[in-house]
Amino acid sequence: IIINGYGIQTDYLGTSNPAEIFNTIKQEQEAQEGEGGSGNNETTNTVSNETTNSVSNETTNTTTNETQESSSNLVIKNSAGTPINMENVSTYYGNDVSYNEDTYQLFLADTEGKYSNGEPRIWLQRKEYVENVKLNEHFESTGINTDNSVLWQVNPDLHQFKTEIQEKSPLDKGIQGVAYLCNPNNWTATYVKAEDVEKGAYAIGAASVEMYFDSYNEARGVTSDKRGYFEAKAFSKNSTYGYYFKPKYMNSTGNDAVGDFGKQTDLANYQIKTSVCGGMYRNSTTIKQWLSSPNASNTNSVVYIEVESNGFLTGVGTANRFAVRPLISLPANVEIQLSDY
Repeated sequence: IIINGYGIQTDYLGTSNPAEIFNTIKQEQEAQEGEGGSGNNETTNTVSNETTNSVSNETTNTTTNETQESSSNLVIKNSAGTPINMENVSTYYGNDVSYNEDTYQLFLADTEGKYSNGEPRIWLQRKEYVENVKLNEHFESTGINTDNSVLWQVNPDLHQFKTEIQEKSPLDKGIQGVAYLCNPNNWTATYVKAEDVEKGAYAIGAASVEMYFDSYNEARGVTSDKRGYFEAKAFSKNSTYGYYFKPKYMNSTGNDAVGDFGKQTDLANYQIKTSVCGGMYRNSTTIKQWLSSPNASNTNSVVYIEVESNGFLTGVGTANRFAVRPLISLPANVEIQLSDY
């Protein structure tokens, strides 16, 4: 990857905390400087003077004086450049964000840090799909055996089965496919600005099913006691660990008409609407999309968005080739400005 002008061969996200990315990169940069001689003078000066002074001083001062006063202070500005009221942030879900010469959409404002160990973060989803990915060509164990990895952070309900999943030999194929999607080392260099990596930003290949439903529910203003609320839960089924999901209260009397998790019987009401947030949750009737969560149906199954029938979620084997929409995770010291969708 190229960070601040350096070509670096690194596996920096073997670490348990994505915020350590830059520290590891910096150590590798310093090692290269020690070997490189005069050929690195110009780059070294730029990194030392510009990056260290502007990023280190600005980030330190801004973070210390502003952000750390209230660690939940995520700053999102509307198209006019005015900070929005975070109590109403879900009404802005789906708005475009220009980032790193690409277009994203505001996907989730995690003010409680549910998906990042209590650290509030903004999540942006790439507006367009990335090329199809066949997960069984990318199996990896990175993050599975690390207790605090991004995989466990973005799948918090699955964490209850962490020990059982880690102790399986061989590891389930489904969780190995999810590990690839949840490893920031596979996505950050391509999608995140180097200066934001320094601040603790990173990327993953796709939202988890819990994140996806939280965003979808919030965007529609549907709470857990209301008809049409979507929920996902992790299950253990015959030594298979993963998610089942369903909507709640689908009939007019307020009863749960869908049945047990994993046994959807009313797919018309289980549909993910293309009309919500400018197609952020399903913007195509032909492109299937992976999510970063294992499915509980079998050990080789990963959750994906079905589009060819009713646009519902289900699980499928890792040998399938589906699209991804990378997600960028931004900490509180990175501001974003929205445009309309």
